[in-house]
Amino acid sequence: MRLDKNNIYFLPPDNKNGLSTLPPNNLYLSDTFEFRVRFTIDIKECKDKDCGVIMMNGKHLGIRVYNDYLSASVWTQNGIYEKQFPLDIENIWCRFICDNKNKQISLITDTQSSTIDFDGDLVDDYKYSYLWVGCGNGFNEPNDEFRNNFFGDISYLEIKKDDKTLFKSNFEKKTNFKVFDESGNGNHLLKYKKEWY
Repeated sequence: MRLDKNNIYFLPPDNKNGLSTLPPNNLYLSDTFEFRVRFTIDIKECKDKDCGVIMMNGKHLGIRVYNDYLSASVWTQNGIYEKQFPLDIENIWCRFICDNKNKQISLITDTQSSTIDFDGDLVDDYKYSYLWVGCGNGFNEPNDEFRNNFFGDISYLEIKKDDKTLFKSNFEKKTNFKVFDESGNGNHLLKYKKEWY
């Protein structure tokens, strides 16, 4: 599925109709959480831009691409902790793991793997954050530079909380408004448009 500044998706912390059996609320407080994603980068469109692949808004947390680097980051009370890899391919399969119990984040790809320690608890900024696919923050208030729009294609995404899958999709089952959650938890990704929100 193509992602660009006009085609971004989000997963709110709670389902307004209570239909989710495993909502992503307080994801940042869980013992561990993980994003697994396969995507292809549009190198030309992403050049010299900070592009969010899957992120929580606020003090951005998650996976992003900047120039020739793949990055995973979290913010704690003590600052930002980030791991970067040089991008060696355009088609990427990667995992971002935040282990709150052991105070570590890991970034894993087909060709590289690294874990770093962090100090402090993740910031409360994430309490009301949405999970965004295709940007860092889709809301209309920030300037474009803080939206961190991603340009490319995504073919798989899985979001885990304490080793339980809360969202999974290969992006084949979708409508004009949402991407079906194959995990069975009812956490369908919703397309963001200002006029719908």
